[in-house]
Amino acid sequence: SIAFQPEKRSSERRAQETGKPLVVGVTVGFGHLPPLQRTREQILWLQNWLEKRGSECSAIFDEAASAETVCERLRNASLFHISCHGEFVQGKPECTGLLMKTTQGMEILNLPQLSKLHLKQLRHATLISCWGADNFILPGRWILSLPQVLWRAGAGTILASLWEVEEDVAERFVKLFYENLRAHSPDVALSRSQAGMRNSGGKYRDVRQWAGFQIYGDPQPLRF
Repeated sequence: SIAFQPEKRSSERRAQETGKPLVVGVTVGFGHLPPLQRTREQILWLQNWLEKRGSECSAIFDEAASAETVCERLRNASLFHISCHGEFVQGKPECTGLLMKTTQGMEILNLPQLSKLHLKQLRHATLISCWGADNFILPGRWILSLPQVLWRAGAGTILASLWEVEEDVAERFVKLFYENLRAHSPDVALSRSQAGMRNSGGKYRDVRQWAGFQIYGDPQPLRF
């Protein structure tokens, strides 16, 4: 869906990696959207997982994770993981994106903001949010979406879901995915994680719970 990008990204950024992982959790609810009660545990698990592998990790939550702060830290991040509510408004890219908490209420880290970033150090991004991979199809069949915008900004790969995922399912999936990333490229890690979910019991094996996760970009093995 993002193959229309006319320019090949330089691989030099991978040889000059100096960034740190950025891990973000927005646990609060907005209006009809409920609080994300499992997000803090998910984020703290990932922070601990990364630090065990020698990656000094910055984890920020709620009011500390304003759109401005996240954009600023993304410029120097080597890996980005966010768990939050998402919003997709057909025909309105400025109203589509990731819902962030501020002291005044809610704000959207939207597609225009992300499109202005230069993410030369960002090897991978994981978006655990509603409609994170949904997209606009523009005249000429150009695609506009969160994964596409991050990819064009320089991200190596992006993991996102086409539809809503229950919190406990997302938490289990995240753990499977990152454990598989230790030895496999993101696309293979995704495939193995989905197979692991399929072999689980109860609702975790329901294909509707995890089949929406997709990998976008140029899957290359990640080093931790």
